[in-house]
Amino acid sequence: MQTVSVVIADSDGRNCQSLAAALERCSYPLEIVACATQAGEILEAVHAHRPDVALIGESLTDDPGGGYRVAYEIHLSYPSARVVMLLDRCEKGPVVRAFHGGASGVIDRSEPAELIGKCICCVASGQIWARSQDLQFLLESPGRAPRLRLASKREMSLITAREQQIVRLVAKGMSNREVAKALRLCEKTVKNHLTAVFDKLGVSSRTELLYMLLRRAG
Repeated sequence: MQTVSVVIADSDGRNCQSLAAALERCSYPLEIVACATQAGEILEAVHAHRPDVALIGESLTDDPGGGYRVAYEIHLSYPSARVVMLLDRCEKGPVVRAFHGGASGVIDRSEPAELIGKCICCVASGQIWARSQDLQFLLESPGRAPRLRLASKREMSLITAREQQIVRLVAKGMSNREVAKALRLCEKTVKNHLTAVFDKLGVSSRTELLYMLLRRAG
């Protein structure tokens, strides 16, 4: 696995350094290229190092709650740097705010460094890091009901009418068995259709598919 470069931002410099040391000791190939505690420092570090991943806490020393604003700016200005939000608690409000602001993953700061390292590497490889509960939070968030809205006519042309039916039901939180019952199909047929959708859209899981739909519907 290729080494993943990481910028860490949090409200406390000692916490940043402690987390950096723990991540560099974990079994994943991480290189912590900078630690920062203020918005300007974080953006300067991202500009200078162009990291694979920015791991950002909710609050900064100069701006309580400013981690979300910095994450959004990184998402817009440095799209090659994927963002993981380090949350005090993975509750509905913070999770929804993080993903709507451009994060590719969320993780509770109380998790062990080994799991945080795994999260960072998965996000760096293009995956989405979220628990099923996190996606449920997104599905339930006001004004964000998911709808099938793909990026281009080319993508739309790849998805058959039956596949669109299935994806819409999956986006409502239905399991393969529930989708099969609703459409009077066998469960294996539903699974095969979803596998085809994953291949066509370049995603690898239901989590990534739902995240893509939610982001594009917003």
